[in-house]
Amino acid sequence: TELARILGESGARTTMVLPGSAFQAVNAGHYQINPSRGDFDRLIGALSDDAGPALRFVHLWSLDAEPTNTPGIEQLDRAIEFGISSVVNLIRTVAKAGIAERSVWVVTRGAVSVECSSRDSVDMTQAPIWGLGRTASLEHPDLWGGLIDLPRGATRSVAPALALELIAGGVEDQVA
Repeated sequence: TELARILGESGARTTMVLPGSAFQAVNAGHYQINPSRGDFDRLIGALSDDAGPALRFVHLWSLDAEPTNTPGIEQLDRAIEFGISSVVNLIRTVAKAGIAERSVWVVTRGAVSVECSSRDSVDMTQAPIWGLGRTASLEHPDLWGGLIDLPRGATRSVAPALALELIAGGVEDQVA
C-alpha cells in the first residue's frame, strides 16, 4: 500500500492485486486473483484495456512470508504458491501477452546475503525466487526488470527506497 501511494505521487497509475480464491475486480485499481495462470491471463486482459503497452508488474507476494531459516511444510507450500509459482505464472502470462520493456520486477526479503557474517543467513523460502529470477532474466531479457531484495527486518519504511529503485530504471537487474 505504501509503495503504491509513493508511486502514485510520482505520477504512476497503480493497481493493487492481492491473492484470493478467484479472479475478482474488487473496485477501481484493486483486484484479487488466484495465483493460477488463468487468473493472471484475465488480470492482464483487464489491465491492458486501460493501460495498453505501458504495463509494469512489481511482484511483492513473497514479502508476506514469515522470515525463517527452518520453514515447516505449510510455510514451504505457501512460499511455493505465492512465491515461485506465482512468479512463474506472471512471467509466462506477460511473455504470452507480448509485454516487454523491463516490465516484471520481483521483490523478496532476505533472499541473498549482503554481509559477511555468520548472522547473515538467507531465508530458505525467498532464495529460490532469486534463482528463478536469474533464469528468467536470461530466457526473457526483454520483459525482465529485475530482482530487488529487502533486508530481513524490512518494514514500510523501505517503501521510498524501493520506489526510487523502481523509478530510476538503472542498468542493474539485481539489487539488495
